[in-house]
Amino acid sequence: MGQRQCCGVRVWFFLALGTARGDERDRHVCGPLSFELDGVVHYLSATRMEAPHAAAAFARRVGPTFFGGGCAAGDTRCVAEALVADLLAACGDDEVETRIAPMGGSEYEWWFAEQDDTGRGTMKVRHYLDAYERHFALARARARAGRRVALLELGVQSGGSLDMWRAVLGPSAEIHGVDVDPRCARSHDPAAGTFVWIGDAGNATFLAHVLAAAAPLDVVLDDASHRSEDMIAAFEALYPSVRPDGGVYAIEDVVTNYWPYYDRVRAEDGLSFVEFAKRKVDELNAWNSEPRVRGARRDRCLTPPLRHRRNGDSHRHGGAPVTDFTRNTSSLHFYDGIVFFEKRPHPMWTRIAVGTDTLDYAFNMNSGTAGEAGMGTVT
Repeated sequence: MGQRQCCGVRVWFFLALGTARGDERDRHVCGPLSFELDGVVHYLSATRMEAPHAAAAFARRVGPTFFGGGCAAGDTRCVAEALVADLLAACGDDEVETRIAPMGGSEYEWWFAEQDDTGRGTMKVRHYLDAYERHFALARARARAGRRVALLELGVQSGGSLDMWRAVLGPSAEIHGVDVDPRCARSHDPAAGTFVWIGDAGNATFLAHVLAAAAPLDVVLDDASHRSEDMIAAFEALYPSVRPDGGVYAIEDVVTNYWPYYDRVRAEDGLSFVEFAKRKVDELNAWNSEPRVRGARRDRCLTPPLRHRRNGDSHRHGGAPVTDFTRNTSSLHFYDGIVFFEKRPHPMWTRIAVGTDTLDYAFNMNSGTAGEAGMGTVT
């Protein structure tokens, strides 16, 4: 049992016995914290994963008089963040773990935590929120700086996710949603910069109409049918309209590609979206595997190692031709259930080196023999 001052009140907390790791650790209950306010004792406990939501709900419930710890009266977000830190400390987490608790710092996580369950519904896989925070940060920074930002979400359903994008990106962002269900038009609010398009994203004419109003797109999020055929078709149609200087294309719930009872592959060739994305990894690395152009000057700083491209050896490295995708995609990111593509100019890589005091390479990547002196062996 311990005692500490938090948020203007004296806090008593009881450390739960035992230690857990991995999934067990995230489900381990922290607390309870005990607060006496106006003669009434309040208790708060939560798992690590539920800490932000529980703390925000608690801060709202105890009212505007709950303050301190650097927080102004009524600033429930600030109070909730302090409570999360105390909950994790009660679980025995050290300072570093407290600061980088799972999902605890995500703007999207906090949006969910601050909802009172009376608005339009949405449901997201929890670890997606942390990925949003990482990959949509540039779009959010641009929007909050007053620059034009457009997000397109395939799959609107109840409309709660459109409210989430609005809250996180800010009032100046354009939020576009596409859905085949006419009932989703209830979320259409042009005055607020939210546009809902009713139609099939697989219809080229309809999609051209949407893109005429929405492109270029800072973010595309495919949360629609989760069928591989639709996901691949949407990607091929929309990716060229993602802005080339930091735009992001995300595909959610690719877990359906692994479900035997789901329509998980494209009919024409049996290709799932996950396999399609894996092939894009080869295409991203095509600068390193494209067959050498006859007569091209061999510049050790501007072209891939010769060994990678001769006597058919390029096929061992993917053998993908350099495409517009190669030239305009900087990275792919695979998570459990969601894939992100990030667009930036991607020319052939160049090396940068410093210093003259260097050791030999143990292996010459060009000849396949023992290395020669210095960094000059990689040519």
